Amino acid sequence: MSKGYFPSVASIGKHTVYFENRNGNTNVKYEQHDTLLKTFELLKSHNIEINCARMDCCSFTRDVIKVVELNTKRFYIRAMRCDDLSTKIKEHKEWKTVIINNKKVEVASIYYKPFNEDKQYRYVVSREPNTTG
Repeated sequence: MSKGYFPSVASIGKHTVYFENRNGNTNVKYEQHDTLLKTFELLKSHNIEINCARMDCCSFTRDVIKVVELNTKRFYIRAMRCDDLSTKIKEHKEWKTVIINNKKVEVASIYYKPFNEDKQYRYVVSREPNTTG
């Protein structure tokens, strides 16, 4: 709950390739698609093509996904849940048990159309029993 700066950072492996500082107290989504456009333009100017991008759930917006889709071959963005998506996940019947970080979880792949649009995307979801089973 303190005022401060919220920078945008793009990296390839352990190397920072773009850094942009933003005004204090900005929302994590603030002008993120513009920052990504500048990042991709800079990388292209150095003939660097991005095969795969990975982002957290603050990037799960229509504008960001469109920018990332145009500038990468594949991308992984952690989705934000909504009631409709949660229902679709709960209704899914085909789950595979795997071990992730020494923990048994179930994973599934579903297709879903976010933002009330026609285009569907593949979602990889996981689940594990809660304390009540």
